[in-house]
Amino acid sequence: MKKTLKILTAIALVIVLVYIFAFFGNPLSRLLAEKSADKYIEETYPSYDFERQRAFYNFKDGYYKVKLQDKASEDTAFSLSFDSFGRLQNDSYDSILFNTYTRFFMALYSYGDDLKEKNNKPYDISLDIAEGEDYENTLSLDQEVDLENFPFKIIATARAYSKEPSLDQCMKILQDLDSLLMTTNFEPADYSVILVPEANKTADSDAESWANSVSVFNVPVDLVRAGDLEALEDLNNLQQGPKED
Repeated sequence: MKKTLKILTAIALVIVLVYIFAFFGNPLSRLLAEKSADKYIEETYPSYDFERQRAFYNFKDGYYKVKLQDKASEDTAFSLSFDSFGRLQNDSYDSILFNTYTRFFMALYSYGDDLKEKNNKPYDISLDIAEGEDYENTLSLDQEVDLENFPFKIIATARAYSKEPSLDQCMKILQDLDSLLMTTNFEPADYSVILVPEANKTADSDAESWANSVSVFNVPVDLVRAGDLEALEDLNNLQQGPKED
């Protein structure tokens, strides 16, 4: 009985250790990563003053990561990745400009909510940076966000509820949204609209389901300003795909 209990205890201990190592790594490898990071930072970034996190295990890629933040630069935040032997596997410093881009993206996204509230619109407004915009040759590290002189084209999406969603209502919303954006300095690349049946609306004003919704994406600006409903219908049919018999 005692022998069986010892065996079961040993098995349970092994299982616990496997779980800990699988999700949290092992202390020795974490220590190796710390020491390797000390040496690498001293050799590669001697002029920086970093706020530094302790090494932690990322079970998704199996590496030990050390996050760094330059005290003198908002966007100079990156990480070093080490394997279980303390060997450097990745230095994400070359991607720090994406941090600047992310700030611009988040500021634009928040401004969509502000536009709705300030203008008392009956639809939600989501603003996003248009695809293909070259942020690497447009932004500079730590550049201040200036929404009055935004450097990118944008995509504007309206989402609303309707008793009986229709493309005609979609066009009216798109034109209203376009008129609103024309009072700003933003340059729209295209528009999108989603009309959800009011029956799908929850108490939290979220869509419980998109069933029977009407939506059209990547609507050209010229189409909206021309009020070309037939072209909108064609675009909607194309995006919906062929109908089943």
